[in-house]
Amino acid sequence: RTLRGDVSQAELVLGWRAAPPLATDAPALDLAAAVLGAGRGSWLYRGLREPGLVTGVSAHYYAPTELGVFGVAAELSPARVPAALDAIAAAIGRLALLGPSADDLERARTLLRARWARRLESMEGRASALAAAEALDGYRYLDREFESLAAVQGDEVRAAAARYLQPDAVSAVLYLPEDEGDELTGDALGGAFAVSELRPTPPVSSVAPPRAVARAARLTTRCEAGVVHTSLPGADLLVRRKAGVPLVHLGIYAPREELDPPALAGLGALTVRSAVRGAGELDAGGLAFAFERLGGTLAPTAASDWLGFGTTVLAEHLADAAALLYLVHTSPKLNQGDVERERGLMVAEAQQVADDMFRYPFQLAFAAAFGEQGYGLPVAGLADTLPSIGAADVRAWHARAIAGVRPVVIAVGDVEPDEATAVLAGAFGDLHARGAAGVLPALGWVAGAAGTVPARVVIREKAQAAIAMAFPGVARREPDHAPAQVWAAVASGLGGRLFEALRDRRSLAYTVVASAWLKARAGALVTYIATSPEREHEARDEMLRELDRFTREPVSGAELRQAVNYLAGQAEVSRQSGSAVAGEILEAWVAGTGLGELADPAAAFRAVTAEDVLRVAQRSLKLEQRTEGVVRGTGAAGAPVGAL
Repeated sequence: RTLRGDVSQAELVLGWRAAPPLATDAPALDLAAAVLGAGRGSWLYRGLREPGLVTGVSAHYYAPTELGVFGVAAELSPARVPAALDAIAAAIGRLALLGPSADDLERARTLLRARWARRLESMEGRASALAAAEALDGYRYLDREFESLAAVQGDEVRAAAARYLQPDAVSAVLYLPEDEGDELTGDALGGAFAVSELRPTPPVSSVAPPRAVARAARLTTRCEAGVVHTSLPGADLLVRRKAGVPLVHLGIYAPREELDPPALAGLGALTVRSAVRGAGELDAGGLAFAFERLGGTLAPTAASDWLGFGTTVLAEHLADAAALLYLVHTSPKLNQGDVERERGLMVAEAQQVADDMFRYPFQLAFAAAFGEQGYGLPVAGLADTLPSIGAADVRAWHARAIAGVRPVVIAVGDVEPDEATAVLAGAFGDLHARGAAGVLPALGWVAGAAGTVPARVVIREKAQAAIAMAFPGVARREPDHAPAQVWAAVASGLGGRLFEALRDRRSLAYTVVASAWLKARAGALVTYIATSPEREHEARDEMLRELDRFTREPVSGAELRQAVNYLAGQAEVSRQSGSAVAGEILEAWVAGTGLGELADPAAAFRAVTAEDVLRVAQRSLKLEQRTEGVVRGTGAAGAPVGAL
């Protein structure tokens, strides 16, 4: 079936009816999905995403009760649908005919072991896993599931793929832009799978990955808020023990002392994304395989205030993961071909943002607030700036903004801090000595200087209008960052003031959101409302009326208590995840006031008064200083989609 709508990229989904969850073939199908689509070392990633044929691709086996479904999904340019379909068919055919290699199977098995552990990190995750297991076959099903992943052999994966992923059993849905791409017919789908070419998977470099050796020299450490800090000549090490599951979250991050040049917006993101395509003697496949055999994937991170790389691996593999991260941080290949392929994918993703009725209005509002620089430009760049970035620019930016900056290395997980610190010192001790970055310089709010309200408006054929507003706020390290978050908690949420006023009482909104946007160099109070096109002006007026009310009267005692209790609770609940704890440490180190604020994350919220919230609102919610990003629907939408 082919559908069309107001989108810029195509979405392709293929599916087969598969085994139910308790079938003997279920573990083999889980591993088949991991071989095909889990991580950068997967067949589909290496065969489609790495060469730039698609912007995203995945495979999954989903079996909630009596029915199982095996699926493959891809996002791509409409013109590349036939080629992508052929490549997917070739990968499925190869799996069914030859099965996975021993290395492919071990990589997939280790990833699934880590995924099994990761879902048990939080109380909610454990409860969900236990409930699902009990509903299927008793809670001991979880142990049997783990054991079965270790027992499945390659021939069983091949046999399961041959049994269920048959060419004449595939179904497909293709979602295309209104005026681009050819319809997907049954004959074309059947033909792609019936005569699929037996293509080899892209080769993986056989070079042995580096290994870290723990440093025997005595290290000077200090412990603050449960985090062990070690200052090496060229990096800061921050280690925190978090027992519970046998995982460690590890990352290396460089504060963004310089932001992307406006004409090259997206340069930092392109640099870190290109870096994971190969480092040292390892090509993209070899690097992905090296990480995934440790139980994790290598993830580039491009944020407003830092650039870096992270992974989550089985705790027993900390040393190997650290050595690989050092290699990526210091010696990425950054070949021209790799940069060009990643740049092409980022251009397609930048174009896709225009389809997002939530992200795109905010992108427009921040551009109006900060201008065509810094926070006014999306971290991932724009479709008209990315093509200007060449491989030489990327290599120079890596040397300057990543290798040339003192990084912070963070490890959180089931490790002994002293032992982990020695391992990390062995891996990162040779980094060139560099001084600390210090406080990142502030960025100014440029909107409102001319006495007008800057609004960036885009017209789309949507049956919806979306308005994002931004008001100048406080930076993350300023004392008023906690009252700003309390204001957001009062204003937003299902029981928040904006929801009640705009949705419950007036039925003006499909969605209404308020948030405190807190970064190292600046901050903002932001709101969002999605409504019908004919009620856009009414929705805007009512939103402004409610925001103005915050500047004239304090929040009530009940509102304050509810907001503070919510934020204090979330501060504790979020710490169930090791990756969230690592993110909290990184934010405190780069954008906050330091590790001390981690001792009691709820204390700052409990100290907020109604007068504090009023002061922040009066300082920020000046209607003449706001900016707006508007995606204005024409009121027209595509024909209703019938049941599939």
